[in-house]
Amino acid sequence: MKHHEVLAFHGSSKYPAPVPPLERFLGSMPLLASLPPEQLAALAARTSERRYRAGDVILRAGERNRSLHLLASGRLAVEVTHGLETRVVAHLHPGAPFGELSFITGRPCSADVRAVADAAVVTIADDALADLPDIRQRILELLAITVAERLHASVSHRGERPDGCVVVVLHQASTWGAPRAFASELARSLARQAEWPVLRVDLHRSDGHEPAAESEPVSVAAVPTLGGPDAVHALVSAEMPSWRRRFACILINTPPGLAACGERLRTLADWNGHLLGPNDRGISAASASEFVVQDGSGPTLPRLSGREQLIPDVVAAERAHQSGQPPGAGFTRTVDSIARCIARMQVGLALGGGGAWAWSHIGVLRVLQRAGVPIDVVAGCSMGSIVGALLATGRDTDAIERAAREWHRRFPTVIEYRFWRMHLARVSGVARMLRQHFGDRLVNQTDIPFWPNALDVEAAEEVALWNGDIVSALLATMALPAWLPPKARDSRLLIDAAFIDPVPVRLTRQMHCDFTIAVNAIGPFKARALKTRFPFRAYDFVSRCLRIVGHQLGQKQIEAAADAVLVPDLPPDTSMLSFGRYAEIIAAGEREAEARLPAILAGYGALRRVNAPTGAEAL
Repeated sequence: MKHHEVLAFHGSSKYPAPVPPLERFLGSMPLLASLPPEQLAALAARTSERRYRAGDVILRAGERNRSLHLLASGRLAVEVTHGLETRVVAHLHPGAPFGELSFITGRPCSADVRAVADAAVVTIADDALADLPDIRQRILELLAITVAERLHASVSHRGERPDGCVVVVLHQASTWGAPRAFASELARSLARQAEWPVLRVDLHRSDGHEPAAESEPVSVAAVPTLGGPDAVHALVSAEMPSWRRRFACILINTPPGLAACGERLRTLADWNGHLLGPNDRGISAASASEFVVQDGSGPTLPRLSGREQLIPDVVAAERAHQSGQPPGAGFTRTVDSIARCIARMQVGLALGGGGAWAWSHIGVLRVLQRAGVPIDVVAGCSMGSIVGALLATGRDTDAIERAAREWHRRFPTVIEYRFWRMHLARVSGVARMLRQHFGDRLVNQTDIPFWPNALDVEAAEEVALWNGDIVSALLATMALPAWLPPKARDSRLLIDAAFIDPVPVRLTRQMHCDFTIAVNAIGPFKARALKTRFPFRAYDFVSRCLRIVGHQLGQKQIEAAADAVLVPDLPPDTSMLSFGRYAEIIAAGEREAEARLPAILAGYGALRRVNAPTGAEAL
């Protein structure tokens, strides 16, 4: 069995020939995926696209909707107003239809639909379908199914929570070393970051008590467990209505030895969190409502993501908690990330390739860190993966800049002058440089979850490299023709994925983040003369061809899927081999991030407001 994730490659769809972007988009929508290509082509000819800025209202309550709307990129909120109160009842992601009930019935819309991040919407007007009666009827049938599924969801498990209160149950393995510290810090982090009033419920073998304030806005209650799991379930269920009215989040802490009680409470939870000790059997989050945290001193998780993370200094954090001291920075970082996971506000960073241009990511990171923007998961392509790997293994931006300086100093030593090998760099020399930074460390043992991507040239598939050693993964993601040879890994022949996904936003989404910042280091092509010295002239020719294709492809993909898009304005006379100009390239990334920072903060703030629970009295 191959321990990696395979993503759909754009070139391997059901279409035998290249497909126009709009037609391809329609075919990728779950609502329309069952339509044959000829019907999709007919729809595409009658389709329009419009862009909206964050805050724009696309549909208004009380107005009739006579078009089929599909969200192509960005994020939307569905808002219902009662009197003076406006409440967000849903948020929509790319691929979702909206306004469908009004479109089917002809009745006015019952809610506003507002853009909370810059959005692109594809629209098919009803009158444009008049001469396509068969397609129109099929679309109406598919929309009816969509409405039915949403109605079913509204009365299912989540539909029973109209107050929006989030319930989290922590399940601790017997080997977990921070039975009190993690729950305490998680409650405080949720209160601080999501600004929720939080109740921490400790299962305890003594009598319970009413919620008492620990540190505003966190309160604590104890539930006795002497009566066994059924009695615990009855007590918690009886208190739950009162707790829901007072708190936006209820965090139930099940210490080691009371696992049966935690399992009995599983059905009450919106989130079930599994806390594993060192060397416990590695598991993956089985559903969208689970997360896994393991003591990093004995990692066994098969992969890392926003919902599957390692945490350092577990035993030390518990000792610090018992003595009233704060835990270490690494422990706090993971706790804060899990809090953002629960609040659905994790941030992913997609770092594009581009040789020396990828050092611009360092400037972007510097601005994001100064502004306090968290980074929960990182995905990278080619040289962007080197920056991502350094960040994921705990390096700060100064250390990453020192690595860029060292790369420039040692780059001449890795040049391969045996030209018949058809690549510029010597594999052993590059591997030696990488191993000095990463040693034998594995991709699924990083501080921040990190996935590089690569292209399987035999299967024409994009591959997410979420396991194995970091150096091997980096050699695969950097294997650009004329630069490094293909890398054999897990029975696959892998090269740089710049040809299909140069800025891997899709990987950050698969890592379960909620807000993606994408940095396209391959800027638009700028005319300049070719280098004259052999073999650099040949490589310069290849790199500028890649720049033309890579920028256009990467830009279209990230504009369709990312929440924030950055394209540093690089010096026009730099190339993918301008490693000696790392300072200028870093500065270009810093300028771009500074210019885009207000929009990033506004978009992330809108996400926080959309995901905020409603109905708790304290809100």
